[in-house]
Amino acid sequence: MNYIDTGGSDRSYPPTVSFLRPGYIAHRCDQLQIGEQLTHVNNIAVQDLTHDEVLSILRNAGTEVSLRVEYDLNQPYFLWPPNSMRKCTDITLERDQDGFGLTLRGGAYGPDKNKSRPITITNIRIGGPAHKEGRLRVGDRILCINGVDVFSATLATAQKLLDETVHIVNLTVEYSVAVFENLHKESGPLIIELEKRPETDFGVRLKVEAQKVGSLSKRMILVDSITAASTADRSEIIDVEKTPKRKEEKGH
Repeated sequence: MNYIDTGGSDRSYPPTVSFLRPGYIAHRCDQLQIGEQLTHVNNIAVQDLTHDEVLSILRNAGTEVSLRVEYDLNQPYFLWPPNSMRKCTDITLERDQDGFGLTLRGGAYGPDKNKSRPITITNIRIGGPAHKEGRLRVGDRILCINGVDVFSATLATAQKLLDETVHIVNLTVEYSVAVFENLHKESGPLIIELEKRPETDFGVRLKVEAQKVGSLSKRMILVDSITAASTADRSEIIDVEKTPKRKEEKGH
């Protein structure tokens, strides 16, 4: 499987996934994340075992391994960003040989409602379909999978819907849009700085129109459309039909 497990009863922290080797099945399966605690291997509890005992069980587990992990419900991706509003859109992904390239966590937890979280994207595998699509982000929430409502579903139910999708999956995604309360009070040109991911564009389409300005006719560049869930859409700074003022893009 090629992941590194550290920790154990003889160490200062429990068995923990500390590394996923890129390209190997533990990385490609999109089911594990660095930092998660390993509690069971093939239904064998390992929390109280030493580091060497855990490694021995993993090495002798056979060709198929069932792992149970615990994760922190207080991670930032489960928290809704301050000064933001919510939008929804549908995003379609085409499965590759390994899956859709995204990791889900959260879901309903019947025994304790306080432990329930929305089905949330917590990791996007580089080079996978979700990464190539370009609009999904860690922290986005999945509301529907192929039209099936998963808002109150368990993680197992949502994951099963995803795993059973053979070719193309349609995700209804809820995402946050930053709200700048004082932006509309500003007058004159604005310098806008947006973070641009290398594999995507800003999601803005421009058009040129001739408009009357007093007695003169001037050619103006206007925003024609904004792609849902794109960088521009998530910023709430640029509006359709508004003239882009002075802009700067910052590529990372």
